[in-house]
Amino acid sequence: MAGDRPKFTRTTRYVSGRTPSRGFDGTRPVPGWVLRHPTFVPRLNWKARAKVDYDFSKLCESIEQAPEDVSFFCDTSIFDVRTDDRLWSALLNRPGKLVITPRVRIELEPWLKNHPDNIVSRAVLDRDNGIRFLRYSDSQEQLDAYLYYTNLLGARKQLLRLRRIEFEHVHGRLPSEQDDRVLWEDIQRTVGERCTL
Repeated sequence: MAGDRPKFTRTTRYVSGRTPSRGFDGTRPVPGWVLRHPTFVPRLNWKARAKVDYDFSKLCESIEQAPEDVSFFCDTSIFDVRTDDRLWSALLNRPGKLVITPRVRIELEPWLKNHPDNIVSRAVLDRDNGIRFLRYSDSQEQLDAYLYYTNLLGARKQLLRLRRIEFEHVHGRLPSEQDDRVLWEDIQRTVGERCTL
């Protein structure tokens, strides 16, 4: 019966070969000992060692044409004056497509105050209908998504804090901005692109 079929997410379709996306190169089993190791965190352990060139216009086009049931959860790192406005146009082209969690909204406050004329600042401050502001009182499904992403973002930010403490212990001084960039590059090599700020 159709109702008994397992529901696959876009990610599970991708990793199981059920998507036409180009670049899929098959699946590989993860050794059991890796999964049982106490340090294993599934979302943070897939390593991406190589950067891939991409066409920014095509990326924006892909986001712009994303299906109606796709939402984008962005952390504060994307809110930057260097972010091309084409990305914001793609993220704001339909109601509720860009989702901002309460914690991200709080963290954005200083940036919004310093850049009130930026396209996305105006959208956030004017509560543009392209943005869904997640609240604690939303449905259980939304609350689950909120908890998942805020915990993920929190874990990612802790990585830099831990690396800075380690750096200070080893070098006897706080890391400079350049040192922080090197630390982040090392974190990216270790845990992959899912862990960038």
